Order: sequence, then C-alpha cells, then structure tokens
Amino acid sequence: MKADYLRLNAVARQAYAEVKQRLAEQHRYDRDAYCEGKTTFVTSILSKTMK
Repeated sequence: MKADYLRLNAVARQAYAEVKQRLAEQHRYDRDAYCEGKTTFVTSILSKTMK
C-alpha cells in the first residue's frame, strides 16, 4: 500500500478508524478475527493505490 494514502486522504483515514473501532468492539478478545475483519477494507484501499 502506498504509505501516504491514509495520511493524505482524510475520508479514507476516518473510514479506517471507524472500521477498526467497530471491529475492536466486536472482537475484543479475538485478535485474529479483528485482523481478518480489516481485510476487505485494506484490500479496497490497496486496489485504489495500485491504479
């Protein structure tokens, strides 16, 4: 992922923060599920940076 994408894109950064917050609440004691839950969002960001 382009390292600066989230730093430069406030909308994406806020969306990522919200995804992480929701997942942290849902998977408080399951780090694997938390990380797996971020996959869809991270993949979408990666596809945007590859264009």
